[in-house]
Amino acid sequence: MTGTLLVVVVLWHIVVFLRWRRQLQAARHEARRDALTGLGNRRALMEALQESGAAIAMLGIMDLDGFKPVNDRYGHHAGDQVLRTIAQRLQAVSAGHRISAYRMGGDEFAVIWWDATDRPTEEAHDLLDDVVGPTIQVDKHLLKIEASIGLALNTDAGSTENLTRTADAALYICKRSQPSTTSRADDPREPNGGRRPAATAGRQTRVRVGVVGHERRQGPRRFLGDQSRPGSGNCRG
Repeated sequence: MTGTLLVVVVLWHIVVFLRWRRQLQAARHEARRDALTGLGNRRALMEALQESGAAIAMLGIMDLDGFKPVNDRYGHHAGDQVLRTIAQRLQAVSAGHRISAYRMGGDEFAVIWWDATDRPTEEAHDLLDDVVGPTIQVDKHLLKIEASIGLALNTDAGSTENLTRTADAALYICKRSQPSTTSRADDPREPNGGRRPAATAGRQTRVRVGVVGHERRQGPRRFLGDQSRPGSGNCRG
């Protein structure tokens, strides 16, 4: 009887422990998940940068242009629907590529590219064409969303603490450019000096891409193809 009771007590403790561990794992997951969109949140992004920094090829910070008028005109439920749709499209794109997407907060998202590319701005344009290119239906309305993205290349794999600041600097420059044009940052490693070929420059999606190479020695002040400092450069179309 004593032996049976001991087994029961041990099994009960095991069940309690496993239940506690599942609850802890669920809580950790929820703490790193954006409740509205289901994407990883800022905390999840920061942990990814810290834990897998050397494996990251490029970080993009994306901002939806003209998002506030959507809330003002159609209501916050419309804005929430736009954010959920953008998140779903980011997840769909991520499923077929080595890309991770996060919601930073508000209308700002982050994207990690895990594979290196010699055409960073083209990669970003292709992604945004898929994500913000199609219209978004909210109730009876079809909304056209535009976006800007700042890119930071992790050219120094041993240092990632400034990647978000670097991407933010590139995004800031793009947001200062004329909002009515499809434009991209000059990149000498791409054809046409980093400008979109004529065949794709006429797409209806209006996106602006800024790209900055991040190096430990120079920090986030070195622009690819342009030695200007953050705040003084342009995204050119």
